[in-house]
Amino acid sequence: MTEIDTTQRQEVFDRARACLRTERRRTIDEQEAFRVFESQVRTLEGQSRGSQADVAEVQLAASGSARGLQAVRDAYEATVMAVPHYEEEYDEPFETHVQTEFGPEIAALLCQGRVLDSQSKGAVLAAATQAQESRSQLLDALDDEQDSFEDLTAELRSVLEELPEYHEATYADLSFGALDAYRTRLTVLEEKCNAVVDRRQATLVDQRRDLALPIDGPDVPTFVYQTLDVRYPIVATAADALDHVQSLRRDVERALSYSG
Repeated sequence: MTEIDTTQRQEVFDRARACLRTERRRTIDEQEAFRVFESQVRTLEGQSRGSQADVAEVQLAASGSARGLQAVRDAYEATVMAVPHYEEEYDEPFETHVQTEFGPEIAALLCQGRVLDSQSKGAVLAAATQAQESRSQLLDALDDEQDSFEDLTAELRSVLEELPEYHEATYADLSFGALDAYRTRLTVLEEKCNAVVDRRQATLVDQRRDLALPIDGPDVPTFVYQTLDVRYPIVATAADALDHVQSLRRDVERALSYSG
C-alpha cells in the first residue's frame, strides 16, 4: 500500500483552516451589517395608524429625505448587501436575499408594499435582531469547529508521523518480540483513528442540533469547506490512516505467524 502523503494532507488542513478564518470573518461582517441596519431603521420615526378607518397611510421619515419602505430598502442595501463578500457568496438581488433572511412576509412588504406602519417596522427590527442572533450562534459553532479541528488534526498528525516506521520495516528480519510490539502499537493507532472518527461524528451531531439544521440539509463542514475537494478532511484522513494501520497490522500478524 502506498504511503500517505503527509505533506499533501497538511496542505489540505491548512486550506481548511483558511476556510474557517474566512467564514468567521464573513459572519462577523454580516452580524455587524445587520446591527447597523437595525440601528438605522430604529432612527425612523414611526407613526401609529389612527383609529379612523379612512387613515390613508403612515410615513416614516429618515434624515429628512428617504421615507418609509424606501428608507428601509436603502438601509438594507447600504449595510447587509454591502459586506465585502456579498457578490462572491450571494450575488443575488434584494428581493431574493431579503426573503432568505427575513422570510416571505417581510420580503413582500419591503418589495411590494407602499407604506410602513409601526407594527411592520417592529417586524423588520425583530427580523434584524434574529439575523444577528443566528450569526452569533454560527460564530459559536465556528469556534467549536475550530477547537474540534485543531484537536483532531493534532491527533491524526501524531498517527501519520508514526506510519513511515512501519512502512519501512522489514518484518522478516524482526524478532517475535519486536513484531508483537509492532502489533500492539498498531492496535493503539487503530483505536486512535476510530476515536477521531467517533469524536468528529459526535461534534457534527452537536453542531446540527445547536444550529437546528435539518437532518437532510448541509452541515457545518459542507458549508465551511465547500471550496475544498474534500468536504470532510478530518474524517477522510482518519479513514485513510485507518486503512493503512489495518493493512500494516495484517502484515505484522502474517509475519508473526511465520516467526519463532
